[in-house]
Amino acid sequence: MEKASKFRRSGLFLIGLTTLLAGCGRPLAKFSYDGDEDHAPARISFDNQSEKAESYEWDFGDGNFSGEEEPTHEYRTSGNYLVTLKATKGKKASVVQQRILIDAP
Repeated sequence: MEKASKFRRSGLFLIGLTTLLAGCGRPLAKFSYDGDEDHAPARISFDNQSEKAESYEWDFGDGNFSGEEEPTHEYRTSGNYLVTLKATKGKKASVVQQRILIDAP
């Protein structure tokens, strides 16, 4: 889309342009986590920092799942867990993974 402007006199003019893109953009999955313990059993709180998402799917890497926006999960046994967050908006999705190491008691 072209937009032209005419000025009645010569000189320097300050011109601004604002562009709004409505309805655009893919979701971006992001999260961090914090726990009260680093050994089992460990209760971990997940801080969902995703952008432009409408729904969330968490896989905690131990066979448990959640659809909550910011879940808390308890790891009862030690292990190296791959946590996956899928953030979705309409038919668009973004996935991010992080490893969590839970030590033995």
